[in-house]
Amino acid sequence: MCHFITAVIDKKTSLDSLNELGKEYIISFNRCGNEYVEKQLRETEQYLAKHGKYCDCGTQLGMLTREQSPDLMRVEKRDIEKLERKGWSENKIKRWIADREKSIEKDKARYENLRNGRHTDADNWLLYFNKAFSHGQMARIGLLLHWYKGATASERIRVKDRRKILISELTEEILLQMEEDVIYDIVGDC
Repeated sequence: MCHFITAVIDKKTSLDSLNELGKEYIISFNRCGNEYVEKQLRETEQYLAKHGKYCDCGTQLGMLTREQSPDLMRVEKRDIEKLERKGWSENKIKRWIADREKSIEKDKARYENLRNGRHTDADNWLLYFNKAFSHGQMARIGLLLHWYKGATASERIRVKDRRKILISELTEEILLQMEEDVIYDIVGDC
């Protein structure tokens, strides 16, 4: 159905202050009462949903894990033998091989453009996190990306993992490669 970005913060963190700081980046959160996720959190944490009129489909967070890297496999001998058994002529097989190689090159170029292109959404998140940590608005925040089939408050999400990342080590690349259903705990440098 849709991607939504949710977050985990300490209950001591002021949601109002965090949202005030996020106005510049158009990032704000509301409390999210999803009991399935909350049961997987620490007692000191609260679960939030990114506030917005729409879903987060099209977010650059995790886009490189959603976008398949190109199939760079070359044509193997067994592929050719299979086509020969089907009765393909030598010229038809050569055209197929040429088309296959063009397709691989096209996929490779498209993926590299995506990977090396401008990532304004990911940049915006980086700026937001850096400002929030530098202003002391939070000591940590966890981001969770999930493809929802239902409502954010009732979706049965199984958190697969938690990964701790120091704010000083957080990069655009990490955000672009986020995996779904993993909480990325971004913490201040201690």
